[in-house]
Amino acid sequence: MKAEPLNCPNCGASIELHLSNTKTIGCHCGAVFDRRTKEMLEHLNSRKFQARSFLELGMIGNIFGQDYQIIGRIHYVNRISEFDREDQEYYNSNWPYDSWILLSQDGSYAYISEDEEAFYFEEPITPEIPGFPELRKFTPGFYAGHGKVLAKETSSSKIAFFEGEFSWQPRIGQKSESTEYTFGGLCFEATKQLDEDGQAKEIEFFQSRKISELALAQGFKHEETVQRIFKEQQKSKEFKHFGNIAMVTALALAIFGFVIKGISPGSHVEVYSSEVSALDRDGKLFGPLNLENEGRVHQVELKLSSMPSNHSLIAGVELLDSDKKVINEIGSKFWIGSGYDGDRHISDKTSFRLSKAGSYTFRLFAEDKKPMNRDMYKVQGTTLSVKILENTMPAYPYFITAFWLLLYGATIRFFKVTNPLYILLGGAGVMFLIIKFVVLLANEEFE
Repeated sequence: MKAEPLNCPNCGASIELHLSNTKTIGCHCGAVFDRRTKEMLEHLNSRKFQARSFLELGMIGNIFGQDYQIIGRIHYVNRISEFDREDQEYYNSNWPYDSWILLSQDGSYAYISEDEEAFYFEEPITPEIPGFPELRKFTPGFYAGHGKVLAKETSSSKIAFFEGEFSWQPRIGQKSESTEYTFGGLCFEATKQLDEDGQAKEIEFFQSRKISELALAQGFKHEETVQRIFKEQQKSKEFKHFGNIAMVTALALAIFGFVIKGISPGSHVEVYSSEVSALDRDGKLFGPLNLENEGRVHQVELKLSSMPSNHSLIAGVELLDSDKKVINEIGSKFWIGSGYDGDRHISDKTSFRLSKAGSYTFRLFAEDKKPMNRDMYKVQGTTLSVKILENTMPAYPYFITAFWLLLYGATIRFFKVTNPLYILLGGAGVMFLIIKFVVLLANEEFE
């Protein structure tokens, strides 16, 4: 593509022209001038609308087997209405983007649309069935094989900045309306160019497909961007591997927890039970019980039986030492629901490490929270029992740690987290949980 040199009348920068019918030129400094007279038409705020990627005017590259040169850029302020498949609704949002104008050696045009998320390669087309797809209404597609289509997105755009050379005269604030639908992995778009009165003066048709930043960088031979993306991909693989390790570790911890739960149920020591109606307001003492395995983990299980449906009860048990001091307790609300989706909570348990061998007593207590009659404040026929086990091994610390490790690994693996700060903070949180439960297993009570 033979270029004609020209200097900007505002900043003096050298500009290469490639179109024989260029009318308007926009320099990177913001100056807009007429090619023939070099008369300044306006001056744009170029600093506010800097390109966000490596693309720039004058670059030559090969995209999908065709050689192109970038000759212009238009920055649009865009208001879109986009269809959400999950909610089956259209949502509005502001979505600015750049449209890079490409010129091939045979004089044909193509475009690269660049927004904050992705790049799209667009080519003009001549549809068999020209039309303007609508929201919430099926209309014929651009080709007979497309059948009836529904617009995926509509937008209203206006020009906020431009640079490069143009065979027409863009103006700031110039508006256009677009609608698009998808078929066969491609996006088909119709765009109305509006005049100053808001009337359509021209309709253009395009098909577009997504193109990766890496493919663009390779096509335009921008090695700095290519190397950056390769490094990011390598880092992503490393973090993905790290996430896989965390998930496998989580699975191993969960399996170990189930093994511990299965092989270490503890040995039976004693069971105490009483009907709830026999408990006075201060509860009932049971024991004494001699516990001799000092330093070993013991477990206290509390369970209700024969409680009526649609009823709730607050019940609990306290473990008292020889001085009648409470060293551990369970206090919980129990209930039984009815019906198809009724649920229940009729048991609870706690574990503790016996710090000193000796004689211990247990106090059972209960209070009916749904009395039918104030004179009947206890649930009739309901039994409250407490079972004491020794030499148990709590499994839930392994389950909870496994859960957080799984969540941590899955976040890195599936959401492609590569920010070292996020990974460090997440890893620190998981390590805190692991250390916490190791300490609990070693010498603390289990709530």
